[in-house]
Amino acid sequence: MLDNSYLIGLAISTKISLWIGIIFFIVMFFIYSISDRVNSEIDGNYFGLLVYLFIVTLGVSISSFLLIYPLCNLILQKYLN
Repeated sequence: MLDNSYLIGLAISTKISLWIGIIFFIVMFFIYSISDRVNSEIDGNYFGLLVYLFIVTLGVSISSFLLIYPLCNLILQKYLN
């Protein structure tokens, strides 16, 4: 048996969810920055957009972690124990 076997998938799940959040932030920033509707509402002030995207990205990253961790932990425990 491995010590702390419930933490097997923690590192992998954390890295995957952080990368999902980073990619989501970059893609959504570029989509919002080239959109005509958003540019007319923002008028060059991207601070509100960055705050909004940061909060949404944080939610996406946490949600993806909560979905990936149990699955990854279950699969890795099955093969490593």
